[in-house]
Amino acid sequence: MPVVPGSRRMVAPVRRLVATALCLRMAGLALAAAPVFALAVLVGALTGPTLGPPTARATRWLPDLVRRLSARPGTATIARPYRTEPAGGRGMAGYRARVAWMWTDPATWRDLAWLAAEPVVGTVLLLPGVAVLFAWIGLLVPGVEGWAGRLYGFDGAPLDAASAVAGALLIVLGVLLAPAALGWHARWCARLLAPTDAARLRLERDRLARRVDRLSASRADATDYQATELRRIERDLHDGAQARLAAVAITLGAAEQLLDTDPGRARELYGRARQSTQTALEELRDLVNGIHPPVLAERGLADALRSLVLESGLRVTVVGDLPGRPPDPVCSAAYFTTCELIANVAKHAGGAEARVEIEHRDGQLRLTVRDDGPGGADPARGNGLAGIGRRLGTFDGTLRLTSPAGGPTIAVVEVPCELSSPKTTNC
Repeated sequence: MPVVPGSRRMVAPVRRLVATALCLRMAGLALAAAPVFALAVLVGALTGPTLGPPTARATRWLPDLVRRLSARPGTATIARPYRTEPAGGRGMAGYRARVAWMWTDPATWRDLAWLAAEPVVGTVLLLPGVAVLFAWIGLLVPGVEGWAGRLYGFDGAPLDAASAVAGALLIVLGVLLAPAALGWHARWCARLLAPTDAARLRLERDRLARRVDRLSASRADATDYQATELRRIERDLHDGAQARLAAVAITLGAAEQLLDTDPGRARELYGRARQSTQTALEELRDLVNGIHPPVLAERGLADALRSLVLESGLRVTVVGDLPGRPPDPVCSAAYFTTCELIANVAKHAGGAEARVEIEHRDGQLRLTVRDDGPGGADPARGNGLAGIGRRLGTFDGTLRLTSPAGGPTIAVVEVPCELSSPKTTNC
């Protein structure tokens, strides 16, 4: 895209003006830290540990807000440093565990230290933005400079001119220093509000422990699901194709005995055997499609889903495509998950239309299934949607469901994966 001459020179002033506005916002939050700290100290002095967790939680909202807002454009927000909340527990034992969780966490005391110091330190560091605000007030509000002059015994046009010049200089100086002031303030906040090295190690350990627990649970679910599928395949083979092929063998044996004595009857038996063979082939084909549809291997996920919706009985639109192919296991999981979601739409949603969107963005394969039903779907009321989510956990995937009363219902499936070239992978 061509660069307009002078456009880059225009960007810097705009950024400085934005930085000035951000300085004023952060200065307001710095002043708000004083009453929050005073309230926390007052409640703590009056109640002691009786309201320990609520008091500590109340002191965290402002530091959390500053962690999100203190990031400059292009930088990441400050991570939360708090320990993981202890699981469950009711009664006095659970309450004591929560008190220990809140008040033995070093991050809680670092928050209180930040709340105590921020009204002074933050205001000083953000002084350029504050100076711009006072300069504008002095220039724009009529009578301010005149009132100040009368207070000190000065009046007249020279004072007005000096006030205007001083205000203009303050505005220029404040706007020029605002980006640096934001950087100073962000570094100061990170000094107390960001996780320490020990906290980062602990948070990473907790995150890995939660992921291990989740993967262990999803692996158990996947093992149960695979065992169920194997039993289903065995049952279908035994009761379907195997039984039909056995009947074909018996029919062919009877036709062979009648071939010399009753050719017409033998011909009829041969025809019946041929029909049974075709039925057995169709059942085997359906069984193979239930394991891994050939269209999925031959034409990819998007075309396989378009082929699927043609047989769903609903008006389903498939939108989007993939620039490559996901790994085979991910491809199969995404296909059969979409099959179940479309089946749920047909059985329970009560709508007439659905839409499937496919995309790959930021290392995530994302499938979105929307329907025009009345909504109200809840994974907690059945095992179907919850089972889908657990099976996706095998691939570190997730299922998010939004289904307000009145609709629409939106199911979003996300599975982390990388795409390969369509010529190097079959999926």
